[in-house]
Amino acid sequence: MAKLQEQLDKVNLIKEKVKMNGWPEDMDEPGNPNEPEEKDDEPTVFECSVEDIAKTFARYKYLMLDVDAVNEFIGVGPNEQIELSEVYPTYMNGIVSKSVLYYLQENGFEILYEKNFRWGEREIPVEYGEMLTSRDVTENLIIKGMQFAVKAAGDVRIVINTNFTGMAGVVTISFEKQYMDMFSNALNEINKYIDKLDYMRGEKISASGKLLNVSTYSWDDVVLEDGIRQTLEMNILNFFDKADLYKINEIPFKKGAMLEGSPGTGKTLIGKVLANKIDKATFILSTAKDISSSEDVSNLFNMARRLAPTVIFMEDIDFFGPSRVAGKVMRVTGELLNQMDGMEDNVGILVVATTNHPEMIDDAIMRRPGRFDVRIEVGALGAANREKLLVKFLNGRQKTEDVNFSEISILCDGFNGSHMKHLANDVCIHAIDSGSMDEQGKIILLKEHFTSAIDRIKKHMGIVDDIDNGSAIASIEPCMETKASYVKDEYVEGFNGFLFKKSEIEDIRKRK
Repeated sequence: MAKLQEQLDKVNLIKEKVKMNGWPEDMDEPGNPNEPEEKDDEPTVFECSVEDIAKTFARYKYLMLDVDAVNEFIGVGPNEQIELSEVYPTYMNGIVSKSVLYYLQENGFEILYEKNFRWGEREIPVEYGEMLTSRDVTENLIIKGMQFAVKAAGDVRIVINTNFTGMAGVVTISFEKQYMDMFSNALNEINKYIDKLDYMRGEKISASGKLLNVSTYSWDDVVLEDGIRQTLEMNILNFFDKADLYKINEIPFKKGAMLEGSPGTGKTLIGKVLANKIDKATFILSTAKDISSSEDVSNLFNMARRLAPTVIFMEDIDFFGPSRVAGKVMRVTGELLNQMDGMEDNVGILVVATTNHPEMIDDAIMRRPGRFDVRIEVGALGAANREKLLVKFLNGRQKTEDVNFSEISILCDGFNGSHMKHLANDVCIHAIDSGSMDEQGKIILLKEHFTSAIDRIKKHMGIVDDIDNGSAIASIEPCMETKASYVKDEYVEGFNGFLFKKSEIEDIRKRK
């Protein structure tokens, strides 16, 4: 009977694992006709015959291989063991895996052997892989598997289960209860090694932990109207120089700044320049593709707090911070509000966001004090700055005497930086297509190249054409040459855009 009781205990453990993991896909759930239906207000009773126990255990006992391996090594059953676990973001896998090794070595443990098990299958090889452990170094470290280690003095045993194959990394430490005092602080010690090894602090990284190369960007790469650069430097670049003053005056050392402007005005380029110029903080770039759930927002801010002082540069916040509606968007916006409301948690964090459509963003983000108190408009360029861009983009190109960049820049009223770059590229292509070249094949720019290119770009821009009350064809983008945006101002939430084919525009006009 003792043997059957042991098997019954293991079957109950199997049931607990199944509740967490589900039955393996290639196996049928056995079922149990004698097991009563579970009720919320009654404890679950597992009743079965001796034959049922033996049959179930014989069929599914290998689901317990990982538990059996730990029990056998530590020398006691699950009830006499303690498990400590911690979850880490995947971008930390390399430094976490290496920190586990440091912990074992520094505390006098020797790894006797390693094993790995897959749920619903037998023992499989331990998984290793190349992972970053510093800015330029990768090491071959454990990705998934169990490390069975013993302390030379006293025969103290510990099992560390590492799994970096999912959406997050998990480290679980198993040991005998009597050693609780010895291991209660183990995860904290591992985390201290992680902090020492963390090569990301002070770096320029993406939200996924990828190192960014922004060393080539400077203020010479972006043309701004008077005063904008000074505002950026005062509110963003110089923010971390004032940490002591914030502390002395007991002012929360956190800030939010919003860069507003239509597409192509240089907001993304400003972010790259800021990333290169900031040298007293970690810089994290987050784009719309990095934020698809509330958990992504939480992970982003947790990463920023861990690496503080930090700049979070949230590009195109209108994609994940719009006026709240039901479903996922509402949850993402709600989490963004919660994360930005932190006081002590956000000490040393500067959030810089960009938007093409500030009117689309939730008022709780835009208007509530303490979130984005600084709003910087990156607007259209004046003629002088448009001329600077022409000189920059066409520097060294041959042109006829009647090509005057100052006069051309005046014709480009309303053009932003992207339009000017497109203009420079377009005139060069037009010169090639028209055969305007010298004997060496170098292009020669003519005035007609510029006038025709400007006309094409203005046509693509779709200079506003009124349709009816509060409605207009707002733009025809170069990347969508067969479509235009129809913008209706009457929508209560603000901006509302629809794409129509050019052939449908006349039908829209007939709706007057």
